[in-house]
Amino acid sequence: FTNYPASDTCANSKHATPNCSTCEAPFSNYPACDQCANSNHTGANCNECAAPFTGFPSCQTCANNKHTGANCNQCHAGFTNFPACDACTNERHAAPNCSSCTSVFSNFPDCNTCVSNKHEAPNCATCKPEFTNYPSCDTCSNNKHSGPNCDQCQAGFTNFPACDTCANNKHTGANCDQCV
Repeated sequence: FTNYPASDTCANSKHATPNCSTCEAPFSNYPACDQCANSNHTGANCNECAAPFTGFPSCQTCANNKHTGANCNQCHAGFTNFPACDACTNERHAAPNCSSCTSVFSNFPDCNTCVSNKHEAPNCATCKPEFTNYPSCDTCSNNKHSGPNCDQCQAGFTNFPACDTCANNKHTGANCDQCV
């Protein structure tokens, strides 16, 4: 004790009265009293949040908004690749926020529809059968077909989808380039 003759003050300012046998709040680890009683606190007076927390005095919010868990040692739902948490658990969601579909998918959050009607589901990584030249898929797979959706015959032909009849009945041949 100090403050003689009253003796009401502990020699170590971090000890608690009346008998100086415990640590004064907010300290712990008697007799040294050199640790914060709340493990989420730090600083000489335990008045700061310890990493990785924020929001003193509760210090229960993860400083990195992509982290979660009692010790902020997990990625929030929807994210992976701890500690960066910079990848989406759903490969069809776009980083960094995982709140939209990647460029080839639409219909968030399912992201189950190809943006281009020329791409083949479910992965949108190939052209539909009627198209070639991925990723643009801008060429008809059947050289007798034409149009933006490859749903008509090339000029000079009729009878879609076979496109085997010359549009002009005075023409003949595989390419309709001969006279009858």
